[in-house]
Amino acid sequence: MIIPGNQPRFKKSELLIPSASTLIVHRQSGKVLFVRSTTTKEKWGYPGGRIDFKQDKNPKDAALREGGEETSLKIEIKRFLGIYITSEYDPNFRIHCFIAESDEDKVKPSKEIIDWKWLRPEEGLNLDLTISASQALEDF
Repeated sequence: MIIPGNQPRFKKSELLIPSASTLIVHRQSGKVLFVRSTTTKEKWGYPGGRIDFKQDKNPKDAALREGGEETSLKIEIKRFLGIYITSEYDPNFRIHCFIAESDEDKVKPSKEIIDWKWLRPEEGLNLDLTISASQALEDF
């Protein structure tokens, strides 16, 4: 029996939003691709987006898909870098970051990419990076 006033109070669920990003390294130069997107606007980060479980089997698949779609580069995922949890742009984002390599450096950005540049990793530290991109670059 439920007594008025004694109903349990439920806390709002803090669901994490699974997404993937791809830190792309140009094989020949060792430079990293930094992008500004319609989501990050003034801040720099890496290609990425939400994991679409209808087409992605896992976060690695999402990183490969997002990295390729947003840049038109042929990329090869080399290794998992880490999971970064942030609420910088959307509450509760859980970003699975992967390192990928490409032999190509001619980016054909999707409509989601506002600007892009290839920089040596140490030069990237001088950019206004998203919190997760900054941490991923340090971990790289």
